[in-house]
Amino acid sequence: MPADDLPVVEFAFPGPLRDQLVAAILAGEKTTTTGLVADYEHENEPLPVPGLRQVVVDSACNPVAVIETTAVRVMLDPPRQKVEMVASSPTRGPANAPVEVVDFSDFQ
Repeated sequence: MPADDLPVVEFAFPGPLRDQLVAAILAGEKTTTTGLVADYEHENEPLPVPGLRQVVVDSACNPVAVIETTAVRVMLDPPRQKVEMVASSPTRGPANAPVEVVDFSDFQ
């Protein structure tokens, strides 16, 4: 699937925090993220699923990487349910380039 057809994922608002997070993603240091289930429900968005590929954008909204969700876990932490997504190492270049899949079989 061409990168143009993939959903975009934005980490934080544009600015220094997004720049830091994107740099960590590109360096392979940030491989998980969390969000509130209530936010997905409020936006009427489905929870992410393994295999979901997304285009990461920088503060200028330029595509910089494609990530793939390899695991999703919903944590019951009343009153706020959280969803944690685990992504493989980002790929640079065409979206049809092979994605390195990380083995998270021991992920609890």
